Amino acid sequence: MRMPFKRRPGKPLLEWQKQFNKGINAIRYVVKRSITHLKVWRILSTPSRLPQPTTIQAINAIRKIMFYQPPAEPHSPSN
Repeated sequence: MRMPFKRRPGKPLLEWQKQFNKGINAIRYVVKRSITHLKVWRILSTPSRLPQPTTIQAINAIRKIMFYQPPAEPHSPSN
């Protein structure tokens, strides 16, 4: 895992370091939000009574629903 750059006292971050930090934070935000959702729904915070394969299928289904994005419309170049 890459770590974001920290600003040193009296010195601002360079522009490429700011962009790098934004990219990392965008990924971290999605991961932390997903974990929070799973815990709020009590999928991971309490022991499941379902068999393990069923629990894994349920988690995968929820993950797919959370991150579903409809396919983009095909782009055709205009003449």
